[in-house]
Amino acid sequence: MVVAGLAGMEAPVKAATVGTVVLWFLNFFAHVRSANPANYNQSYSAELSPSEKPFNAYERAAANMVESLPLAIAVIWASIFAGGNPKVLAIVITLFVILRVLFVVLYTNMIQPFRSVSFALGQLCVLIIGVLGILGAFDVYS
Repeated sequence: MVVAGLAGMEAPVKAATVGTVVLWFLNFFAHVRSANPANYNQSYSAELSPSEKPFNAYERAAANMVESLPLAIAVIWASIFAGGNPKVLAIVITLFVILRVLFVVLYTNMIQPFRSVSFALGQLCVLIIGVLGILGAFDVYS
C-alpha cells in the first residue's frame, strides 16, 4: 500500500524501498569488513610505532558510500514525492542500486576501470532521477 497522494507511484516506491534497504546493508557490510581490530586496542604499549596504513578496499568503499549515498537516497525519495514518471523512476532506481552493488564488488576486488565506469553510471542514474523529479514537480507529465 502506498501513501495517499502517491497513487500510481507503487513501482518506484517499491524500487526505492528495496533499494534503500539493499544500500543500507551494503553500507553496513562494508563498514563491518573495514573495521580494524587494532584500532580498538584497549591496552597501552610503548612499543607501538606509527606505520603506514595499508590500503583497505572495504574501508574506502564504506567511506565512498558515506560520501555519496545520503544525497542519492534523498534525490530518489524527493523525485518520488515530487511525482516523477513512475515507470522510468522504477527502472532507473533499480539500475542505480545494481550499479552501486557492482561498484562495491569491483572496488573491493580492485577491478579497474570497470569500478569507475559503474560509479559514473550510478551518478548518471541519480542525475536522471533528479531530472525526473523536477519534471514531476512542474507537472510536465500531466
